[in-house]
Amino acid sequence: MVWGSDWPNCTLGGGLTTLVAATHLLLAGSSLDERNSLLSGKAIRLRNLPTA
Repeated sequence: MVWGSDWPNCTLGGGLTTLVAATHLLLAGSSLDERNSLLSGKAIRLRNLPTA
C-alpha cells in the first residue's frame, strides 16, 4: 500500500491537513517502520527515488 491524497477532492472533507491528521490517527498503533513504509518508503522504492 502507498498513501496518497486525492487533492483537490479532499478539500471537500476538511482539506489536506484534516486528511493527514486522520491518517496519523489511523496509524497510531503502528510501529515507526510501518508508518514510514506506508507514508514514504514504498513510494521511494517503487519509483527508485534517492533517499536523504
